Amino acid sequence: MADNNTYRKLIYDYLFEKFDVVLKKPYGNYKYPFIDPGAAYDGHLWDWDTFWATYALIGIAENYDVSDEFKEKLKGCAKGNVKNFLSFQLEDGYIPMMVHEPDADEPYLIRKSASTTRARYSICTSRSSVSRYALQADT
Repeated sequence: MADNNTYRKLIYDYLFEKFDVVLKKPYGNYKYPFIDPGAAYDGHLWDWDTFWATYALIGIAENYDVSDEFKEKLKGCAKGNVKNFLSFQLEDGYIPMMVHEPDADEPYLIRKSASTTRARYSICTSRSSVSRYALQADT
C-alpha cells in the first residue's frame, strides 16, 4: 500500500504535467494569456472556476519548488483573466460569467444579455407609452 507521500508525488507530477494545458496563450477574442480552469473544455473562461483555479495555482506556486518562469507565467495569466473578462464588459457594466466562444464576434452570454436588455427596454417603453396615453385620455 502506498503512503501519503507517494500519492502526493503522483498528484504533484500529474498537475505539473498539465500546466501547459491550463495556462493558455492569447487566441481568438482572448487578447491576454489566461487560466483555463477546465482545460478539457478548451477555451471556456468561467468567472468563479477561473478564480478558484487561480487560487489553487498560487497555492502551488507558493508552497512547492516551482521555477520562476512558471511563477511569471502564472502571474501573467492571472492578470490576463481579469483583463479578458473586462474586455467583454458591455457599456452598461454587464460582464458575462462565462465566455466559451473565443472566436465568435459576440459571445453567447453577451448576445443573451443584449436580447434580454432589449426585451426589458421594450417592456419599459411600452408601459410608459401606455401610462402617457392613459394620462392624456384623462385630460
